[in-house]
This record gives sequence, C-alpha cells and structure tokens, in this order.
Amino acid sequence: MNLIGILIALALEYSLSHLPQWRTHHWFQNAVAMGRRAIPSPAFWNSPLALLLLALPVPVGVALVDSAAEAFSPILGIGWAVLVLVMCLGPRDLAEEVARYANEQDRQDIGEDLRDGMAELRHRNAPQIGLLSAVLVQGHERMFGVLLWFFVLGPLGASIYRILTLLPRVTAHQKCGAALQESCMRFHDVAAWLPARITALAYTLAGSAEHGFSKLLSSAPEDSPWRDSTWHVLATVGGLSLREEVSDDCERESPEALQAAMSLVRRCLFILLAVFSLFTLGGWIA
Repeated sequence: MNLIGILIALALEYSLSHLPQWRTHHWFQNAVAMGRRAIPSPAFWNSPLALLLLALPVPVGVALVDSAAEAFSPILGIGWAVLVLVMCLGPRDLAEEVARYANEQDRQDIGEDLRDGMAELRHRNAPQIGLLSAVLVQGHERMFGVLLWFFVLGPLGASIYRILTLLPRVTAHQKCGAALQESCMRFHDVAAWLPARITALAYTLAGSAEHGFSKLLSSAPEDSPWRDSTWHVLATVGGLSLREEVSDDCERESPEALQAAMSLVRRCLFILLAVFSLFTLGGWIA
C-alpha cells in the first residue's frame, strides 16, 4: 500500500509543482509562535517538555487519523496517506527552482532558498556551501528522506521526518533556548543518518559509480562527529557521482552544474522507486 501511496503522491506533487504557494510549511512556524505567546516562559522553551510539545502533536494526530481511516476503509486509508505524504514533501519543488535559476529568474533569491537551513543541517565542514552541494542535500531533505521514512512507517514516518527537519530552523527563528535548539538538531541528525546514506548510495548508482563508491564510506573527515558527517557524505558522494558530468574546472554554481545535479536527483528517485517495488513484490510473494 505504501508504494501505491508514493506513486500517487509523486504524481500529484508533479502536477502541482507550478503552484508554489500551496505548500510552504509556514503553518508550523505560526503554531510555534502561538505557543511562545501562550507560554512566555524562557525556561520552558529551553526544556525537554518544549521538545515534546513541538514534536509529538502532529505525528500523534497523523497516526490516530490513519488508524481510524484504515479501520473505516482501506481506500480512505490510502487517500489519507497520500494527503500526508504530499504535504510532507518539499517545501517547494526543487526542479522548478533549478529551472528558474537556469533561466536567470530571481537567482539570488533561489540561491538563498537552496541554502536555507543548511546551517541547521550541521554541514559545517564547508563554510561557504556551494549550490551544487545544496541541491544534492535538499534533494534528500525535501524528498528522499520523507519517502524512505514513509515507505517504512507510512504517514507516521513521513510526518515524523518532516517535523524533525522543521524543528531546528523554527526554534532558531523563534529564539528558543540553546539547549532546545541543540536537541532539535540532534533528533534531526539521528533521523537523517541512515536515509542520507541510502540516498548517497543511490546517487552513486545513478551517477559515476567508480568515483562515488571510492568515497562512500570514507568521505567524512576523521575528526568530524558522526552527526556532522551525514551532510558531508551526501554532498561529497553526490558531487563525486557527478564527476563525469561536472568537471573539476567547471563552475560549481553554473546553471549547467545545477541541472546536472537535478538530473542525478531524478535518476536517484527512479532507483529508489525500483527498490521500493522489489521490496513490495517480495512482501506480496512472501
């Protein structure tokens, strides 16, 4: 059922990609702002209780509605799963942003959008993050991480990962306590650790396997904490997988380089869908 939900959700996401305003995730930031006004205690917003308040309501609500929908009708359950997955993908369509960048439309704004949140992603090994790396990391954050969690846990998994990706940025924007922001980043890092490496492997298979495999297991600096290494693995392995399409002397922020990265993301999606299909077929046979 999860594979069917993924296929339908991706079709809907593609058909609605020209309407960027319909899915922005601003609702979560607005909800946190309301909570800050309702509970104006700085000590609370630097405590584990605040983390529970921020992280649990949406996944718990999604799980309850999913259980009720499945009990009422399998078709209703699929419809709910598709709705949740579509809302968890993004925000915004990555391919649309890369296409607008290539057509010289709002390049500065698009560049900022692609880099947006990269500091919270703990990609600290590269102080000046190139757009090529940003596209590869955002391909995981906007799509692959959500799809992998959805395939394993259904709507609950997709909602958990999306909330965990939003928490670091929102708590920083709302000026919550440093301890709370650090906890949010840690939970995000834990949730992304395995999916990011699966995505890196798919990048390797979709691109230059010779170059990608050589760095897949050794791309993180030795002195880098395991949490920080996740984004370095994605950016480095993805970049090496593009070695045959983007040469070392090519401008890494050129439209051609970003389009090559976006092409790699699309090929990676097809690989993951094929793997999902194999697992689903194996489950049916078993």
